[in-house]
Amino acid sequence: MDANLRFSYFSGPFEQVTGVAPTALIGRTRLEISANFDDVDHWREHFADLDAHRPFRDFVYPFKHGDGNSRWFKISGRPRFDDGDTFAGYLGVGTDITAERAAQQDLAGALEEVRETNARLERQNLQFDAALNNMSPGLCMFDGDERLVVCNTPYTKMYGLTPELTKPGTTLREMLDHRMAAGILPDMDPEEHIEQRLELAKSRERRYDLLELRDGRVFSIVVEPMPDGGWLATHEDITDRKTAEAKIAHMARHDPLTDLANRALFRERLNDGLACAAREGNEMAMLCLDLDYFKAVNDTHGHPIGDALLIMVAERLRSSARETGTVARLGGDEFAVLMPGATPKLASSLARRIVSRLGEPYDVDGHPVDIGVSVGVAMAPSDGGSSDQILRSSDMALYRAKAEGRGTYCFFEPGMDASMQMRRPLRANDDETSTTREFTLEGAGNVSTW
Repeated sequence: MDANLRFSYFSGPFEQVTGVAPTALIGRTRLEISANFDDVDHWREHFADLDAHRPFRDFVYPFKHGDGNSRWFKISGRPRFDDGDTFAGYLGVGTDITAERAAQQDLAGALEEVRETNARLERQNLQFDAALNNMSPGLCMFDGDERLVVCNTPYTKMYGLTPELTKPGTTLREMLDHRMAAGILPDMDPEEHIEQRLELAKSRERRYDLLELRDGRVFSIVVEPMPDGGWLATHEDITDRKTAEAKIAHMARHDPLTDLANRALFRERLNDGLACAAREGNEMAMLCLDLDYFKAVNDTHGHPIGDALLIMVAERLRSSARETGTVARLGGDEFAVLMPGATPKLASSLARRIVSRLGEPYDVDGHPVDIGVSVGVAMAPSDGGSSDQILRSSDMALYRAKAEGRGTYCFFEPGMDASMQMRRPLRANDDETSTTREFTLEGAGNVSTW
């Protein structure tokens, strides 16, 4: 193509492939010769490559063949530039992939026709082999006697099959025995797995299976019954997709900095714990934590040190909780711990352990840091039967711990609610006054704001 993205030259076999004389297309754009010029979405990315003078690869589009039908072409091209580095057009190659697309769409029917007549087999053999072995998923077909009719190269590689096992006539049992010997099995008894697969092979319904192997791979299998009692199956390795989905699901429920449970997961675990406590008559402890003097760390050392400190705090919280429940970061320097089945004695022991452990000195990237933690403890269902109630109760207990000098813990007690309502306005005023004092004395040296 020239600099205006119009065809300027075609190679010799062009007319034979397209049914159109090259001279009839010289000076026209690819869009003008296509059979889907009005499909904007189909062409958008390709136009972006052309406008940016970028190379493109494997772009597929339908072409108006000389016989009046549409043919599908897969094309690749690279930009050309003259000696002055001025864009001069594209040099590209194209392949007619119409047969391949048709083979993929009609593969099951084509296989039936292949078995019915040797003459038709000869005409379609090359087309079939090309399509079969260039498919991304593994594919296999078994007849009504559970013997292999055909399988493709991806299927062979997925299960590490030897050439002998890929020959037509190989039984399903032989293939499954090979998988067992090679350890290509899910995490279950090998014989049980084989018997399960043999039983499923007798099903006459279309089905979808998810096979999770011991080596960590995950295969998606779609089985389509065939009229003769056999079946056609595609096996796709979706390990990367499943890993990405699991990662996304994890990120949606965990704090990105500390990898602790986030608010959403914490709320879910809290509701589950409350339901379990109500159902089984057990208690559950909720500890609400707030770091003491954390703001001073951020102000003195900066947010990177503050973030590193939060990660260290999270690790100490994990070790202190000893996997007895859920540890969460609710935001900023606020954390929480759930202890299903805990008694007040166990909750008190954990709170003391947390206060002691988090109060130990930190070395954050060479910076000595001292902080503390205040903890509010509430017990369900005595201090609240709903998530909102227990959260409120633990928050009020935390407020009391802060008021009593920090670096300690307090259990919720009846009457705290009224006291909280009285103190909250004063606390807000104190915070405002503190901010004003800090602003007023900025730059005054080591002068206390209190």
